[in-house]
Amino acid sequence: MKRAVTIMLPSGCLLEFSGGLNNVYHSTILTLVYPALKVDDGLGYLVMNKKKTVGGTSVGTHVSQADICRGLQALGLQSGDLVVTHSSLSSFGYVEGGAAAVVDALLETVGTAGTLIMPSHTGLGKYDFGAYDPSKTPVRKAIGAIPDTFWRRPGVRRGNYPPRHPWAAKGPLASPLIEYSEGHPIAAGHCLDILVAVADLGGYVLLLGCMNRNNTSMHSAQVTAFNELEDACKPKREFLRSSPKRPEDFDAVDQPLRHAGAVEITRIGDAVIQLMRSRDLFDVVKKMYISHYRTAGGNESILEDIPDPDGIRGCYAGLMQTLKRH
Repeated sequence: MKRAVTIMLPSGCLLEFSGGLNNVYHSTILTLVYPALKVDDGLGYLVMNKKKTVGGTSVGTHVSQADICRGLQALGLQSGDLVVTHSSLSSFGYVEGGAAAVVDALLETVGTAGTLIMPSHTGLGKYDFGAYDPSKTPVRKAIGAIPDTFWRRPGVRRGNYPPRHPWAAKGPLASPLIEYSEGHPIAAGHCLDILVAVADLGGYVLLLGCMNRNNTSMHSAQVTAFNELEDACKPKREFLRSSPKRPEDFDAVDQPLRHAGAVEITRIGDAVIQLMRSRDLFDVVKKMYISHYRTAGGNESILEDIPDPDGIRGCYAGLMQTLKRH
């Protein structure tokens, strides 16, 4: 059993480690955010022990909307940016104003010239068209409170389709992107989806207190790498798996991203925040496929041809022409 370790930072915060959860990730994050620390890769999960009390209840680090704005701007996110955001509200500690304050901070940072996108995925089945109401159906619990707050905001465009994996967006590029996602065939999966468009437009992926295992762009990056290198048009080729029946090992991209200088990392409250250009992520995943997975056997998903690939390519080309005019 791995031993628990507590480290005191110069600020006085205590970092407590207990083994068993994604060891490499947290040691990597710590040595980037606090370079003076020497953190053993055998350590595990990060718990911040800097607490505030509200009404007698310990609630974690106190974070304001202004704190989040300052942190995002220091990370490099700015007005006019296109960004896909995945998030965990609880990771921050105590946020004044809750999920609404995080949404406000994101919208303030990208401004009216920027476009903010969040997953608005539901708990419905892939083909439960009759059960999905984009004006009422909540996001599924695992997606989180921040996306569930975002789609309800005035001016946010939420997809009418598909019922299980709709997206929500606000900004100048929101309508064409969401319209494209609504027309994208379910059978096409992540092949030439809106996350590929974000990469091609120079957009970003922002992870607020969550990891690449929560990063939907990892699906699109893998499919894109496989399709480009194998001259194929397949909806799914998830090679970042330890076996076909096990969950995706998307956190395997953490160290290659860091070594490529493709990710900026900081902390806001208790949350580890990561910002990367989506195209850089796609490039790193492609190199991983070439170097480690292209000839590896035993970890392939079942491959099926995409119906009407030429039609999908044509729709995507039309989307890009529309977006580049904005």
